[in-house]
Amino acid sequence: MLRSLTRRSVSETGWSRVTAPTMGASAAPGEEARPSAQARLQEIAQKTGALLSLHIEVTSRCSLRCQHCYNDRAVPATLDSKTLARVLEEAAGLGSLFLFLTGGEVYLHPEFAWVVAQARALGFAVVVKTSGWLVGEKEAAFLAAQAVSEVHVSLYAARPEIHDRMTGVPGSYERVLRAIQALRRDGVRVGVRSLVTSLNAAHFRDIVRLAEELGCEYSVDATVSPCEDGSLGPCALRPPDATLREFYGEYAWPQLEKGYRERKPLGTRRPLDDTPCLAGATSLFVASDGTVYPCVDLKVPCGNVHTESLTKIWRASEGLRRVRSITWRDLPVCARCDLRDYCSHCMALSMNEHGDMLGPALENCRHALIRRDILRERGLVPETETALPPPLAERLGQR
Repeated sequence: MLRSLTRRSVSETGWSRVTAPTMGASAAPGEEARPSAQARLQEIAQKTGALLSLHIEVTSRCSLRCQHCYNDRAVPATLDSKTLARVLEEAAGLGSLFLFLTGGEVYLHPEFAWVVAQARALGFAVVVKTSGWLVGEKEAAFLAAQAVSEVHVSLYAARPEIHDRMTGVPGSYERVLRAIQALRRDGVRVGVRSLVTSLNAAHFRDIVRLAEELGCEYSVDATVSPCEDGSLGPCALRPPDATLREFYGEYAWPQLEKGYRERKPLGTRRPLDDTPCLAGATSLFVASDGTVYPCVDLKVPCGNVHTESLTKIWRASEGLRRVRSITWRDLPVCARCDLRDYCSHCMALSMNEHGDMLGPALENCRHALIRRDILRERGLVPETETALPPPLAERLGQR
């Protein structure tokens, strides 16, 4: 049932429009914003217990050496085709429609073309995530023939010296541009994905402009995460407050305003019994060593597809049960925070940076404070809302 409902939603809205950021007009003052197609699909999946989307890291091997990368590449691994075939069949049986294929670099998997063809034969809407380093005319033509839903390509600047500095590989900018152009010539929908760091903070607007010139959808994120092995190296690249204010006040303003109007009427707080995160609720991540996690970032092992079926993991994993049961009430610090309405709380960020899945992530606190202040300055939030997140208040002695 979910697959038929999902297909109908995709055909009505377009897959890229379900996931791509809304850059157009937001709701008018006093007008209630309508839930997105993706939100409706999430609701259906949660009610039916279906696995809406599956993320598979087909290999952890990568062509680039990005300074901001959060993946632990100490022991490269690759999922074999036999295991992938079984996982895909089980995911289809669980109702999953959306499949995200990622790495490392997906094209370093020796049978990647077979994986795509197998997924399409099973009816998945396939999204391929790639650096573009190994995508040429042949690869673009194949993805077009397979009618993949979208290809997400990482692009960090509109200037080669900045992009190449972030990837750590000279020539990567030219390679990614050639990949995007080849894909677009064959009619493949391309989504440019970028990250704002201290290395490219002054240039994120140029990325948007270039993506539009190339005929691509685009999404720019400003949250730099620590490495999944606990290393804080990438955190040194986080953009300063001034850049975040520009980011949320300009590029992300339509989503910020729309998201705030959708969540709750003014003057309310997110209920403590709500979940702060949908990790493991409607999606799963299968790492290249077979370990299953609630999401790409949250490293709570829930089983391994080399020794268990995906179906059993989805339905009976104790790790998943625990993550799914967490509410705001279970977060002792965040539960008493007045900025819950503005926070995109990430349990993975809390765990990877601070070692406590149920604690606050100071980077989430910083972003929430900036978002709240911008909403207040523009009249959506009452002038009286000036509280600091508890960790920041305690640092300043404002208990």
